Amino acid sequence: MSEQTHRPRVLAALVSPRRAGHLDESALGLLVDRLAGAGLDGFLVGGSTGRGDRLSAEELDRSVDLVRRRHAGLEIVAGFGASPLDPDLLRRRLDGLVGRVDRVLIPPPEDDGAVPEYFAALVRDSAIPVLVYQPPARRSRPFPTALARELAELPGLDGVKDSSGAEELIAAWRSGRPGFRLLLGSISLFARRAAEVDGAILAFANLHPTHCLALARGAARSDPAVEADLRRLGEGGLEALEAMLGISGRP
Repeated sequence: MSEQTHRPRVLAALVSPRRAGHLDESALGLLVDRLAGAGLDGFLVGGSTGRGDRLSAEELDRSVDLVRRRHAGLEIVAGFGASPLDPDLLRRRLDGLVGRVDRVLIPPPEDDGAVPEYFAALVRDSAIPVLVYQPPARRSRPFPTALARELAELPGLDGVKDSSGAEELIAAWRSGRPGFRLLLGSISLFARRAAEVDGAILAFANLHPTHCLALARGAARSDPAVEADLRRLGEGGLEALEAMLGISGRP
């Protein structure tokens, strides 16, 4: 196989630029064009990096349509932030995205015991492939390994975006059925384990897409500017990322 076949896919977890309280489609378009030009494989629109729990359904639709219109050949994943949605509302939102996105990224309910049936029902009802979202450890504790193994075996579930940074979960996710996709959201874990996963959906790719692609190839080099920005992101989170990009993401 070629290097391209082996290389894990890298998607940007897009920020959602705003101006005067409204989605700034001009700024979003410039960002998407720059990232596509760098060679990224696609985008997560409306995830927690894009403050998806504060995006209206109309704003998510406009963001998705903008990305699809400008870069139809790249993968588009629609997210809904990090907080679970009312199931009926979520199903209506999913119905409106059919034919417009390649996958959806869904945060889990807070009760671990409810997680398997929740996703089993979504998979049955959704016409779009479903990815589980495991949020960062600072927002919620990582799934127990037994739960990760159960989800990885769930028929029809497309995969997981694991942003917990929990190294021990990689083996649990990998124990599942063939075709279950493991995508990382932690750049530090991706840097160490890229060869073992299917790809990554990274907030840092908004800022340094070529570095993220180099991690996927196992060819990243030490760069003081990149390392400084990683420290700023680790210390300041999403607001630091938005500041480094020169945008405001707050509604």
